[in-house]
Amino acid sequence: MAVRATWRSSRRLAKDGSASGQRRAAHATAAIPTVEGKRAAWDSLVNAEKDLPNALQFEATAGFGHVHDTALLEPYVDEYFASVRRIYADKTNEMATNLIEGLYPAELAGRVADLQDKADAWLAENAEAHDALKRLIIEGRDGVRRALKNQERDY
Repeated sequence: MAVRATWRSSRRLAKDGSASGQRRAAHATAAIPTVEGKRAAWDSLVNAEKDLPNALQFEATAGFGHVHDTALLEPYVDEYFASVRRIYADKTNEMATNLIEGLYPAELAGRVADLQDKADAWLAENAEAHDALKRLIIEGRDGVRRALKNQERDY
């Protein structure tokens, strides 16, 4: 399935190689709803030797989080917290901010029981981290807190 979806994205990109076509292809490829598709998207964003251009990174980040089955994102929670310091150190400020904000596992609020505890643990273990990086984690954690409050009201 992931191979066929990637092939279709590549074929569409060949028909529309414009900047907007490239952005749509990056989003669509990262949104492929398979374990292999999410791994490929994560690796292209977080573990690749060469960074994507900002616009493609932004779209791929959005595509990565675009899921109906949030179980596809659960394996990345621990990897996210393990990677944020490296992302912040290795990427430009804009790229790091986009990745750290965009990949924060907020979609998993209420689905991963200890999500806020993981953020709190990261903050406690990384007290010496740059204030801007800690702020990004705090804002993500607070977004999860707000989502949980809203979920309580919905039920």
